[in-house]
Amino acid sequence: EALLYSYFKEAIPAVTGSDHQTVPAGRRDKRWKLLGFQDEDPRTDFRGGGLLSLKCLIWMMRMDGPRVASLIHESTGQGKLGPEQWYPFAAAVINVCFEMSNWLMLD
Repeated sequence: EALLYSYFKEAIPAVTGSDHQTVPAGRRDKRWKLLGFQDEDPRTDFRGGGLLSLKCLIWMMRMDGPRVASLIHESTGQGKLGPEQWYPFAAAVINVCFEMSNWLMLD
């Protein structure tokens, strides 16, 4: 859970442009959807991807936060793709990590 909040603290300022965001108090918060999760409770998206995918999300934000923020923005349908081609960014990263770990037989 601490890692999940670490990702929130890294990602939410990059996505919203505000450094004055508080960490969610409970399990559910609408801001998780701003970060590309499918639900207000991000834990539901980690069913298959687990800890590796969360660590990948944190690593991506630390390595190139502005680019990840741009990808999250694009994934909402507000960028070049348009509203008919949106996808949940964090869920997509989780699924890619899950598939890669299977291919590499890390599970």
